[in-house]
Amino acid sequence: MNSTVQHRTRNLVLLAALLLAILPGLANVQTAQAEGRHISSPNEPSADAGGEIVYVDNTGVIRVLDPYWEGSPSTTKQVQWFSPISGFRNVALGDFDNDKDLEIVGITGTDDATSFIYVYDPVVAKGAGVPDKINGIPWKRMAVIDLPAAPIAVAAGNFDPNVPGDEIFVVRNVAASDSTDDETVGVIYKQTNTSTPDGTSWTIHFTRTFENDYERIAVGNADGKGGDELVLIEDSVKIEAFQPDQGFKRILEHGSDCRPPKDAAFAKYFGGTTPELMMVRKQRCSGSGKQEALAYFPWDGTAGQYVENASPIAYFDPEPGTIFTGDINGSGDDEAFLIRKGEGVAEAKRFFVRGAGNDGIFQEFFDGLTLDSDDGYREGAAGDIDGDGKAEPVLIRDNNIRYFPDAHTSAIAINVPVATDKRSIAIGDLDRGGFISGPAFGASVSKLDLTVKWGYITTGSFTIKNVATESGIPFVLTVDGAPTWLTVTPVFGTAPGVSQGALTVNYTLDARALSPGPYVTNLQFTANDSSVTNSPYRIPVNVQVTIPTLAATPNGVQLVLPSCQTTGEIQLDFAVTGILGNAVTAQIQGAGAMRGATLVGDIADPTFTDQGVILRDIAGNEAIIDSLATATRSMDDTPASITDAITLPVTAAPWITAFTAVTTTTPTTMTVTISPTLRLSDNNSASMILTANEFGQPANRFYPIGLRCVTSANYLPRLAK
Repeated sequence: MNSTVQHRTRNLVLLAALLLAILPGLANVQTAQAEGRHISSPNEPSADAGGEIVYVDNTGVIRVLDPYWEGSPSTTKQVQWFSPISGFRNVALGDFDNDKDLEIVGITGTDDATSFIYVYDPVVAKGAGVPDKINGIPWKRMAVIDLPAAPIAVAAGNFDPNVPGDEIFVVRNVAASDSTDDETVGVIYKQTNTSTPDGTSWTIHFTRTFENDYERIAVGNADGKGGDELVLIEDSVKIEAFQPDQGFKRILEHGSDCRPPKDAAFAKYFGGTTPELMMVRKQRCSGSGKQEALAYFPWDGTAGQYVENASPIAYFDPEPGTIFTGDINGSGDDEAFLIRKGEGVAEAKRFFVRGAGNDGIFQEFFDGLTLDSDDGYREGAAGDIDGDGKAEPVLIRDNNIRYFPDAHTSAIAINVPVATDKRSIAIGDLDRGGFISGPAFGASVSKLDLTVKWGYITTGSFTIKNVATESGIPFVLTVDGAPTWLTVTPVFGTAPGVSQGALTVNYTLDARALSPGPYVTNLQFTANDSSVTNSPYRIPVNVQVTIPTLAATPNGVQLVLPSCQTTGEIQLDFAVTGILGNAVTAQIQGAGAMRGATLVGDIADPTFTDQGVILRDIAGNEAIIDSLATATRSMDDTPASITDAITLPVTAAPWITAFTAVTTTTPTTMTVTISPTLRLSDNNSASMILTANEFGQPANRFYPIGLRCVTSANYLPRLAK
């Protein structure tokens, strides 16, 4: 949402069409949906931009927890919905009436006589009034679907892109009428009204049997087009992925006797256009040394399937049993949240966060949290529950729900002591459209929490519309106190009606004249129409001005190219920030300039000594780059024209043919030009090293750059039945 104004900006050239994968860089201290967990994407205007937590209690009643309703700019009602019956075994969220907010689907029953799918709308946003209300909010039961055998897990997604609204997917036991020797049956249900779905009438769309006892489901869009894909998981046995809109085509089959899968999640872990499939696995292969517990499978668009990447992400012993994902800091790439058992050790670390890129994950999350002294927390989900545009991790156990409201800056948690089934949890925006009433403002954020750099100008935007009725709402936009450091446009406008596109509101935050510290104000939308139910509509603005430190984005790059012989030059841009106007020097050192062991995978933060730069990988291997005192020189003088490039030094990396910068001071853009045909081998590595003086102290930063050439992709073998 935010972008820092630089002297000159270039688009990062990662040549996505050529890349099979972008590997992680430094081990930077920075969604599989188990049984139908739903990851919210609150990017559209909402009557209450904070999502709700949906869980199943210890009696099987579905309940909604709405922690951030009070003081919300757009609603005076807390969603307190609960199901009228008990016995639910699992829950998922989907948009079944195509109104942009989410409805609830639950499964219940243990045999063919008692098994059903129930579909509920806990916040009715349109249509005629309904008699049933909880805390003044209308709700309704949309449908009940008979099942021929006991259900195991449920999920929702866009499994048929040719019709509006989401479909339902259920894994159930085999019924006598199925006539199969397989273990489970998967069924997709679609609505009979395929033009204007209302969630009330359903029919079977597709049925498939499976030889495994699948008990967990992940949903995501693997290829960035068409419908959603399904991942099915049998703990410690097997994972399969399918494309329902392609005749249930299998796009992944993964199982291993010595490294069996535990859980999986979709995530844009590296911030690309398509998500990776993240997987946690056991580590019990004999004679193979240290083994990764967290692996990833990038999408191969040519082959039309997921392929395993050989580069490990993280090692854990014991391994995590649960993974879910979300964008913890609003940076555009997802982080992986991992839960593992403590193996009987009360003080063991049980909850971890891992990410790629310059994510700045809070140190306590990276090192791991103990949670409780037992292994009660085994499930979780991530979603924007407070409307700040960032995902908060939420954990569940038998007697508590724990969430981290400011996970991008703090590991402080809030506990909600409630009895649960300890496994069913989902997060989503149930009241995006408000409930049946008059016109109402709704924005894509409920507050702006901004961390900005001292001396910089930061810009951003959000959207606003009428989320309840079709009429536009004319408004006047003001900023409380009229601070000179915050400007917004437009100051007059009309919030479009519910079925129209939203209006974009732009803001500019000028921190050049501000001192480091906190600043607060409010944006206020005042309607000309007295029938608007939530005018004036306020969006709190919380700004933290920080002293910038030397940093580059992306936080290291490794290119994996299918053919280096025919690939032309590739340019990679690094956005370098730091204290405004501060001098910075830079160099690139090839692997030939390193002494010691060959480094593999993630590399820890470097240690700068008089003898050189000491690098260590996650396995403990160590290499040294000769002293910077003999290798580094300052940049050339500032050029006469800002468009002229400043040449920077490159050592022992002939495949890097140019290294240039826009200016000698931060902020700047540094460009690395790579010529794959000049590579030394099919696996090349180098290091970009930045040096600056920050308030009398040396600041040194290390960023890996790699080039790997492959002649073909390696695909996973099919497992025999």
